Amino acid sequence: MLYLVRYGELALKSPPVRQRFERQLGRNLRRSFRAAGLEARVQRSYGRFLVEGPKAVEPILSRTFGIVSFSPCEQLPAQLPTLITAALALAKKRLKPGRSFKVDARRVGTHPFSSQDVNIRIGAAIQKALGNPVNLSKPDAAISLDIRDRVAYLFSETIAGPGGLPVGSGSPIAVLFDRAEAAL
Repeated sequence: MLYLVRYGELALKSPPVRQRFERQLGRNLRRSFRAAGLEARVQRSYGRFLVEGPKAVEPILSRTFGIVSFSPCEQLPAQLPTLITAALALAKKRLKPGRSFKVDARRVGTHPFSSQDVNIRIGAAIQKALGNPVNLSKPDAAISLDIRDRVAYLFSETIAGPGGLPVGSGSPIAVLFDRAEAAL
């Protein structure tokens, strides 16, 4: 299974610090997967990580500091006809009759279409095929795309992580703890 992994605060750092923190997050993920006896591949992409492994990686992703959220996803070529077909197939599996939806596309790179074009074209195809209503403010479900240059990631679920910075990205510190003061 493929997971699109997002981080937040790391993106705000200067390029050298960001790169160091991203490497630390990748090391932490690989170490956690090894410790759990899981075969998983971790790949760093600008602003994201891709993790390929069994469903058993989800609990590790959900508790790894530095991860804001992650989504089980499908990787596709960033071509609008392909995206429409795949998103419609996902909607047929995930949308219950009569439930509202929205399409949420985000793009990085240069494409012959805008994010809004993707939202409109896919939303219209789903609405025509399934008859579900569109609700942009409070939908019952979302069909989401993260389009990055020539590749797109399609998903309908976002799972929260703890956020923050990766463990080991800061300097070591010492804490002095006095039991007498702890009782207060």
